[in-house]
Amino acid sequence: NNEYFDLVGPTVALPPNLFVTGTVNIDESTYMFSSKVLDRANVIELNDVDIKGYGVVAGEPAATALFSEFILKTFPDLTQFELSQKTDFQNIPKEAKLFLTAAHEILERHHLHFGYRVINEVSRFILNAMTYCEASTNLVTQALDRQMVQKILPKFNGPQSKLDVPVRELLTLIATNAMGAAMEWDDVERLEPSSTKYPLSAEKLKRMAKALTLNGFANFIE
Repeated sequence: NNEYFDLVGPTVALPPNLFVTGTVNIDESTYMFSSKVLDRANVIELNDVDIKGYGVVAGEPAATALFSEFILKTFPDLTQFELSQKTDFQNIPKEAKLFLTAAHEILERHHLHFGYRVINEVSRFILNAMTYCEASTNLVTQALDRQMVQKILPKFNGPQSKLDVPVRELLTLIATNAMGAAMEWDDVERLEPSSTKYPLSAEKLKRMAKALTLNGFANFIE
């Protein structure tokens, strides 16, 4: 009745511990999200189908080799919230700063670079991983790898003339951990993503490079 609706105010306050997760099915009728949305989100693709482990009863021997060292040791207190900021970038390990700086320099030459918001949020993700995840020798590179495919590469979509060189230059950075000439196509074909420090990024970029060559166009969302 009208008395009930009178209790609803003209505005609704959103608490700082509110986190929004959304899903979308991608097909030919779906438009890619705008850059402004992608800057504020982490894009997580759910493409893996573990048929070997599908239907395995709890307690049975694992039927699949899928495994990740990137796991939580303690769950974050989501009631505490602080915006990512410049000091996050200042506090991440040197190796992460060098990689982000190199990736940014490559993309800046092609006007595909990311801004301060992405730098701050990637840095906060790395610091959170160091705080809340199980310690491992390559924890920082695992965090960086995930942020490449969740925060930076989702903006990649367009024709070969736009993406071919930056995609292959990023592959050179990932494969050699140094900036250099764009990786030749034969080397892209031979590249084994699992042998690099950033296998998720290498796998995604390799597929995009192949799509650019075969179709003349590539999109992050497959």
